[in-house]
Amino acid sequence: MANPTIDVILHPDLAVLYARALVEVARGDHEISSEEGAELQARLAARCGDVVGLDDVLLAPRLHVDELVAIPGDGPFRSNAVDSRTLGLMLVEDGLAVVNAKGGGDSAELLKLRHFAAALGLSDAELAAIR
Repeated sequence: MANPTIDVILHPDLAVLYARALVEVARGDHEISSEEGAELQARLAARCGDVVGLDDVLLAPRLHVDELVAIPGDGPFRSNAVDSRTLGLMLVEDGLAVVNAKGGGDSAELLKLRHFAAALGLSDAELAAIR
């Protein structure tokens, strides 16, 4: 899988949606371990800067895939210059790091990650590589 072409999500609203998607992946098995929580916080700080507070994201409503796929490059998010596929690659990179922090991804977490990644335009080959 190619590396994402951008490292930081600049638009605050997109950063919050991205963070909510990453939390959904971590919650795939209905819990976030302390190891996952630490990695989640580190990934969000690196990807979203100070824009996203983990506590706020944990309390936010659950994110549905249609909310995430509707936003990259559209309307107020155009200034972020991130396309859906790039956002998907970023989510896979960060999602795998989070779910593997506890020693391996649960099948429900990986399924949630594949669901978001497919909706964001990753190919079948890229989806098959998510383990």
